[in-house]
Amino acid sequence: MNAEHLKEKLCAAFCSELSVNPVPAGLAFSGIFEDLNGDRVTGYLVRDRGAPYLSDDGSFLSDLESSGIDISEGTRAQFMQGVLASAGAFIDPETLSIRTHSTDREPTPDQIVLFMSALVRAQDVSFWSRERVKSTFSEDLMIALVNRFGNEAKFIRQGILGEEFSDFPSDILLKPINKGIPVAMFLAQTTERLTEAMTLSQEMRIRHFRSAKILALTENGENLSLASRKVSRAVNRIDGLLVYRHDEDAALDRIGRLAELPIAA
Repeated sequence: MNAEHLKEKLCAAFCSELSVNPVPAGLAFSGIFEDLNGDRVTGYLVRDRGAPYLSDDGSFLSDLESSGIDISEGTRAQFMQGVLASAGAFIDPETLSIRTHSTDREPTPDQIVLFMSALVRAQDVSFWSRERVKSTFSEDLMIALVNRFGNEAKFIRQGILGEEFSDFPSDILLKPINKGIPVAMFLAQTTERLTEAMTLSQEMRIRHFRSAKILALTENGENLSLASRKVSRAVNRIDGLLVYRHDEDAALDRIGRLAELPIAA
């Protein structure tokens, strides 16, 4: 099969699944791609009183919300914003629909293709595991720490406070270069990780080890409830729990003070 023949076959495959139908609001269009429920990913050209725009039906984000998946903040929100921006689209907070801005002319076929591509890519956020969210949070935090404290401390992934604590690696270990106190940071996206921070703190007390601090950080607190007995026990036994997103500078300031770094106010 040569390139031209393959191109014809691919065009035939895509076009055979293409559907464009009139609906009360304008036109509905779909292609070969399916959503999580096995239904075709569908977009709409909404002809709203001479100000047309592209939109989905709002069910995708509504289903995510009802499943407890928050796309209003954190790494999922950043991912969605990046994907939708490529098609000039955004999330309407009132209707939970993905749409473009209204214009005085109907979108071109190229713009419709870009919008459909964004709808398909947006589906990926449903498959993000907690580990991927944690990984992205870890990268963001590491960059911020190095930018703020890079001249005053070293940062070690999976760092341990000493061989006697090798069973309790932290996600990020802050080690002061000159003056200061080491801080073992646990990214507590789940109760389990918060419990590990507490366990390390208790082990330190048993060994009378007082030359380090234990800190838990959560990206936005969405998976932790202070009403939970496990969470309250852990928080009361470590040196701090910080919520990072939306107040990053204050969180970094707190880390600096906890580590007693010279530049901390």
